[in-house]
Amino acid sequence: MRRPIVLAALLSVSVASCGDCGGGASNPDASVVIGSCEVPNVDPKCGSICSGDPDCPATLYCLTKKCVADCVGVGTACSSGGKCAERGHCVVSPGPGPDGGGLVPDGGDCPRVSVTPTELVPTVQLLIDRSGSMGEDFVPGTSRWNALKKALIDPAEGVVTKLQAKVRFGATLYTNDGQGSCPDLNAIDPKMGNAADIKNLLDSNFPGADTPTGEALDPVAQKLHDNVPIEGGDGPRIIVLATDGEPDTCANPNPIDQIELKAARDVALAAARKGFQLGIQTHVLSVGSQVALAHLQDLANAGTGTPSGNNAPYYVANDPAQMVGAFDTIIKGVRNCGFSLNGTVAAGKEDTGLVTLDGQPLAYGDPDGWRLMDGKTLELQGTACSTFKEADKPTLDASFGCGGIIN
Repeated sequence: MRRPIVLAALLSVSVASCGDCGGGASNPDASVVIGSCEVPNVDPKCGSICSGDPDCPATLYCLTKKCVADCVGVGTACSSGGKCAERGHCVVSPGPGPDGGGLVPDGGDCPRVSVTPTELVPTVQLLIDRSGSMGEDFVPGTSRWNALKKALIDPAEGVVTKLQAKVRFGATLYTNDGQGSCPDLNAIDPKMGNAADIKNLLDSNFPGADTPTGEALDPVAQKLHDNVPIEGGDGPRIIVLATDGEPDTCANPNPIDQIELKAARDVALAAARKGFQLGIQTHVLSVGSQVALAHLQDLANAGTGTPSGNNAPYYVANDPAQMVGAFDTIIKGVRNCGFSLNGTVAAGKEDTGLVTLDGQPLAYGDPDGWRLMDGKTLELQGTACSTFKEADKPTLDASFGCGGIIN
């Protein structure tokens, strides 16, 4: 039975394509050390920091962010029946190790292959109601607007401040001030490390006028769909809508009866459905309890494509702590624990993978373990995903059996 050795990488995954390959591990020929700097006549730069093979000398390869080698000298023997290949990789011919272990390829020569996945980064566009009622007291002495600002960009506890290194944030403020085009939008495009720019946007704008929610949601979803992120892996793209009141429209900023109110709600629901069809989910937070719960539920369902008869979560915050908790829950929930691989797992080899999180093995195909979303994307699930997201510096390790990775 093959026994893959885990290759450790902080916040990344290293994947090996042959059994018993690992940093400092020994193969069945005890004279050869795999992935280390203990090889005779190894380059003096062995052990230096790297992010990929190009950072290393030509006789070394990059493994778990260090330049290492299995052997020195292309064509020289490196184990029983094996030969040294490019960059110091040991190419091992078929043959079992002791007790079925060792370097056991599926057939033919079997060089080890290391790949570094990229965590899929979610994009969150905050769509924030800037209507006049947001200036009213949320709790005595604190307006809804100021409470929302603190929940998002407080230097110590703000959700954007804390997660800006893991989430691509943007923000759009919306209202209808009657002074020009409607809706009136002020926006910051999403990017990593965006807390300072979002703080400036919130600090330089103030509540006033009306709430054309549907007509604001529509262009924001379209723009989020059209703009492809240029940094990090492309994870889910979502809108977090924070509003404190019932919607109106540009044509009718002051609905006076239930018929007009329903028409404004329908515009918002149509925009949420259209966004979902574009692949953009909308999550809803009511700042205070002025929005009818039935409308919040309808909007949450429309924004997440939830079928009739089921209820998607929505959030109501009646004090600052609830607002922080709601933002935190929504935004952490969209991190899907996906990792893009720069190599492809061969069909039929998925179950040869060994994945550990902080040293604990995870089961393939388990609801609380890991799976492959496709040949190039690994995803943690259930409690494994929750553990990864809650940890400050999680270590995720993975290896695949021989022949498990193809280019």
